[in-house]
Amino acid sequence: MYRTVEKWIDIALERAFVLRHSLGNPKWVVERTASVGGIVYHDVTEPSGRGRRSTAASRLIAVNNVPRHAGPKSPEVLLDELRPFGLP
Repeated sequence: MYRTVEKWIDIALERAFVLRHSLGNPKWVVERTASVGGIVYHDVTEPSGRGRRSTAASRLIAVNNVPRHAGPKSPEVLLDELRPFGLP
């Protein structure tokens, strides 16, 4: 599966410079995207685990518990917890 994702990232970077990533540690995606001047938004539901690995990303998407979203926390709580990462 990793090889397939790598190929799709390469195809996407031929056409766009902003990517959204939500599959684990985004470091390799960020490095590849940065090499062409792009930025990566990474989905985060909490600051531990995936949230800490997400600090490699350019921006964070705070996936919260507002109806129809998959996060377990309210927008206010999640944003307060992610603020120490210093990322938009």
